[in-house]
Amino acid sequence: METKIYTREELTEKLASLPPQVRGFIYSPLMGTLVQQIGNKFTLHIDQIGALETSIVNVILDAASGDDLVSNITEALTVDEEKAAAIATEVNTLIFDKIRHSMQQASTVPETQENDTSIAPALPPKKEYPGADILLTEKTITMPLAPSPQVPTTTDTPPAPHATPRPYTTDPYREQPEQ
Repeated sequence: METKIYTREELTEKLASLPPQVRGFIYSPLMGTLVQQIGNKFTLHIDQIGALETSIVNVILDAASGDDLVSNITEALTVDEEKAAAIATEVNTLIFDKIRHSMQQASTVPETQENDTSIAPALPPKKEYPGADILLTEKTITMPLAPSPQVPTTTDTPPAPHATPRPYTTDPYREQPEQ
């Protein structure tokens, strides 16, 4: 189980060299959702789910071998081999099969459609609300405003004299020293 360590520049180059479908999948919310589903299925803690996602991305970036995925999961998630094998099987089914299928479709699709991210879910169709245009064009009823309260304005009273502060004697919150 050996994981390659990349510098930031090498990682950027590695990500740029990935096919657009795979790169789009890594950044898509679908990837996070699938990893979260796997974590919930196997009752993983949030830090273990993050480590699982890192292990998956390492395999995608070829920083770790896919054959070592079970041992990587065992070490990163601190789980037993049996649970790690079950998690790896689920990862293979939910994530790597989607990537394989997308790559197969990309190899058969003409090059003009190469930038299509078919792994990422399509946005749902915009919902049309049938009564929305009627509501916007209907007359609105104007409600009368409540009368404003009458505040007496008198200028007969002189302004209050400016109070002078008392000189400082002792701090009321300070404890008096014992004598």
